[in-house]
Amino acid sequence: MLLRKLINLFVPLRDFLYILQLEEYEHSRYLAQVQARLLKRGFEKRARLQYTGRMQLTYGFAVLVLLMMVSGLFLLPISPYASVAVALAVTPFLTPFVILVVSLLVAVPVQIQKRRVLRRAASYFKQQYPDTKVIAITGSFGKTTVKYMLQHVLQYDYKTAIIPDNINTGIGIASYILRQKIPQNTEILIVEMGAYRRGDIAESTAVVSPNFSVLTILGDQHLERFGSYDNLVHGKAEIYTSAPNAICYTTTDAAEILTKHNIDTTRVTAVAAPKTPAAISSLVTALTLELGVNKSSLTASLQSFTPPGRRNNIIKRDGVTIVDNSYNISPMVAEAMIKQGAETAKSAGKQLVVMTAGIGEQGIDAPRVNQEFGELLNKYATRVIIHPSIYLPDILKTLTVPYVCTDMGLTVSEHPADWLDGETEMLLWLTDHSDASYL
Repeated sequence: MLLRKLINLFVPLRDFLYILQLEEYEHSRYLAQVQARLLKRGFEKRARLQYTGRMQLTYGFAVLVLLMMVSGLFLLPISPYASVAVALAVTPFLTPFVILVVSLLVAVPVQIQKRRVLRRAASYFKQQYPDTKVIAITGSFGKTTVKYMLQHVLQYDYKTAIIPDNINTGIGIASYILRQKIPQNTEILIVEMGAYRRGDIAESTAVVSPNFSVLTILGDQHLERFGSYDNLVHGKAEIYTSAPNAICYTTTDAAEILTKHNIDTTRVTAVAAPKTPAAISSLVTALTLELGVNKSSLTASLQSFTPPGRRNNIIKRDGVTIVDNSYNISPMVAEAMIKQGAETAKSAGKQLVVMTAGIGEQGIDAPRVNQEFGELLNKYATRVIIHPSIYLPDILKTLTVPYVCTDMGLTVSEHPADWLDGETEMLLWLTDHSDASYL
């Protein structure tokens, strides 16, 4: 362990490859992280580097380039000791940039292979599943919950399959299909489709063209990656605009947003739903009733549904109640969850404690968003448990309720009695685990 840390200190391959993977190979975002963290180490706290095919290729070539560069130092007209000293001095600074160059080069064959896989999967699905109806899901949050909720409700009336877990990109969907994981007798396939930019969802719908689509809520998740709210709305709308036969179910508020952004809503069914996570069940209800599910059966199924992990789950541990909403966070999610958490705590005769690290992926609006987040915490929380992040200074500009700091939320969630009084306090865990800004 000590040797590994020592190697990583001078040759931080794992650290910056982890950042590259965390930023999903978006090189401009990776470069920004390098500039902010060039001299920092030990980023693998929330997860670990995953050795996918692309990562293995990037890792291998990065090692090769670094070895060639270091070997070249020993050809210089200086002593071997001086060559070692120079290598130790420059390698920590060169490594992240070597990774960047190698990743840019590897991206070329990766994109070529990606297009091949997408075409193969689209052809295979069309041939093997000609009668299978596809329900595609997207939105600023709630996609995975809707996917599993639809499966839970529809399984009694249809032979239903899903593309599981967080497989929600075009290449992820295509690869899953080509692995022949979907049963041949599937009547309804439920597919989650995520997006960071315009064109991402269109790529997914080209593989499995939806018959129905669900657009949960048009919020502010990943706003920084999209570049603008207009790009976000058009990107999410591809769930039906890029699928010629799709009927889209969304909220009345989202339908109004689509109209304001000059997006055709002819094939949109607007469902009256609250501007909260409760909108999810309203959309599922409308779609499944349209598919012929019995209303009493639907009600029973919704009552027995358990949401996937880290999405508004209730955990009882060490006498403390934890509302775990740690999967992602945006201004809209934060406001809805904090208000709901305050109501839940009040009804139980308890005070609300919020654990967070701020709101990421808001671009130039991040300072303002996190200052407003601090004001929101003042209004609804009695105290706050904070993880250090680049957003902490902005939160503290407006935060007036008491707070304590902890390095990792997992420490608090695993041993909550060390941090809270279960008799008088309830914890809302509101921390995004995906954003590199929390490292």
